[in-house]
Amino acid sequence: MNAAQATYLTDTYRFNWLEEGIEILIDHLLESRGDLTCEMTVRTASPFPALLRQAKFNLSSTRTRVEWIRTLTEREPERDWYAAIEQACTLSLRHWREGAAFLDLATVEPREDDAYLLRPYVVEGAASGVFADGGTGKSLFALAVALSVATGEDLVGGKPTRCCPVLYLDWEWDEESHAERLEALCRGAEIEKPPAAIWYRREMASINESASNIRHFLVNKGIGFVIVDSLGFARGGEPESAELTIKTFASMRSFGVPCLFIDHIAKHSQDRQHSFGSVYTRNSARLMWRMDAEDQNESQGKRLGLVNTKWNRRYQKPRGLLLTTEMDDADRLVSARFDDCEPPLITLRTAGVKEACIGLLRRNLEGIGTQDMRLALEIEGVKVSQNVLHATLGRKANKDVFEYRGGLWYLSNALLNVTDVTSNGNNAPL
Repeated sequence: MNAAQATYLTDTYRFNWLEEGIEILIDHLLESRGDLTCEMTVRTASPFPALLRQAKFNLSSTRTRVEWIRTLTEREPERDWYAAIEQACTLSLRHWREGAAFLDLATVEPREDDAYLLRPYVVEGAASGVFADGGTGKSLFALAVALSVATGEDLVGGKPTRCCPVLYLDWEWDEESHAERLEALCRGAEIEKPPAAIWYRREMASINESASNIRHFLVNKGIGFVIVDSLGFARGGEPESAELTIKTFASMRSFGVPCLFIDHIAKHSQDRQHSFGSVYTRNSARLMWRMDAEDQNESQGKRLGLVNTKWNRRYQKPRGLLLTTEMDDADRLVSARFDDCEPPLITLRTAGVKEACIGLLRRNLEGIGTQDMRLALEIEGVKVSQNVLHATLGRKANKDVFEYRGGLWYLSNALLNVTDVTSNGNNAPL
């Protein structure tokens, strides 16, 4: 019998033998008086899926193993149940007692696949975040990201690098409202609703209290992406609490899959670069975006801007999305879609001098002088001195972004065809 494909979460283990068509799920692990007990579930995947047995199991007991092997053999005599049960018990005991392996980093191969689940908003293997004022559209955006990952469709300005089932954990609304939104997004994208691809649960307890049950569901359904809406409620306490915030991110990390969390900005906050609450939110996330909304004529939709406020790999330039919605006479959402557009001014004003200059020059392709640029930026709410502006435009690192010809500044032709602006290595825009 081949070695099992093993998946280990904090208290849930899954073992698969694909060729033999066997799956063993072990959860609710508890060690007491020298015995490690669990609930064991045994299923077959081929030729027909079937639940063979689910009951309490003592992983430390030889007698329990013999009894289960005998029972399973009576039901499915053609399978090697001795090898499967022995592997599952031995690997579970070893992993429980030893924990994660100590690794020599020199022997570990770097990640070969894409570092993003959905570029540029969700990184692999960690937590990413989107924060905004209430009513901006961040939850609808998160559901569109979930639908994109579940279907492989480009719904928010990029295709996911892989498709997988998604779990949406909701502390703020209800399943009927999200079902309405999902149907509207599918109608806007002209796609069918994907069955068994986006799972939902209305949450009451904190994510730390629910983590064990959530992990069990992730393993059972093969979930590859989790959305937390929203972080403030998921903590289960004061947003400023460092302890609760650290525990919340530890719970998300224990899921073993990428997570996207939604968060808020304090109502009258002057600091728009950070979400509301503990600094450990920013420190724990690997990638964060702030979402701004610029209201327009209802028939033209709502223009959204996303600015990258935290990154661990590469600074991403501000993004613009036009949210177009259609409502019926009962104020139900009938259709919704996101399309690429230029970021609104409210986003460019807070993204840094460089990004503000890029946005201004995109609207003035015929070129503009330094003094006129400074005055135009000031009108748009970006106050910058002549010296700082000139230094930004003429910086060596920006030579592929700005061109100076005949006393006027232009965007380089190369910039008009790229999607990312690199960082200066100091976790701040150039």
